[in-house]
Amino acid sequence: DLSQHYRARLASLSESNDAPGDGLTPAFYKHYVAVTRKLLEVERQAAVELRKERRINDEGLRELERELDLSASRLAERS
Repeated sequence: DLSQHYRARLASLSESNDAPGDGLTPAFYKHYVAVTRKLLEVERQAAVELRKERRINDEGLRELERELDLSASRLAERS
């Protein structure tokens, strides 16, 4: 699942991996957070579009929005 993927990636970035050459600089992390926020917004827009096309119902949209909200809040806690 996509949200699990991002949680795992975020967890790997949040761990203390300060070894030289690991590429996990503060600038990289900041970029990662920005890209992840954009992806969450794209997912949110896709969910709304699925509802407009009647491919999912209101309950499905609410579930997707809830998952996206949780992912966004987890991201906000760590940034």
